[in-house]
Amino acid sequence: VMLLVTAYFGQYKAFYSHSEWFDAYLHIIGCFLFVYAGYELTMALKRDDLPLMPLVAAMCGFGFSFFFAVGWEIFEFFCDNYFVDSNSQNWMNSNSEQLLALMPRIDPQRYALLDTMSDLVAGTIGSLLGGLALYPYVYFVNKKSAGLTLLEKKTDTAKVKKQPKQWRVG
Repeated sequence: VMLLVTAYFGQYKAFYSHSEWFDAYLHIIGCFLFVYAGYELTMALKRDDLPLMPLVAAMCGFGFSFFFAVGWEIFEFFCDNYFVDSNSQNWMNSNSEQLLALMPRIDPQRYALLDTMSDLVAGTIGSLLGGLALYPYVYFVNKKSAGLTLLEKKTDTAKVKKQPKQWRVG
């Protein structure tokens, strides 16, 4: 869905040429949403039904989202190198007036690096905001359903039997 919105508004409606911050907004919003996707993927891959501690959930979501942001920048790099008319990294200075006003002494040969690094910073901001938003969400969901405290799982040691370790299949 995010790719379709990006393609439609960015290219077809020319938001990339009308708003220089459109790309940064997309990276922040996309990475914010991918934190939750990373959390859900982590929950789907777990072998038990126990909830995650909120800190672990936030770290897993952040890591997945940050991995997505770096992967996207690698994708842009390959597109610009293998497709002749591609300008994914804004290596052409056609839409950089406001950005260059912030850094007037930048060498025009460094536009692609500036775009990549600003995209990674925006992705990191989105991932951090998503992780910070996921933490209280997981905390309150866990507290409601399983009685967890902020950082650790509550267990009743008197009722826990020590069971032999077994390999689970399936």
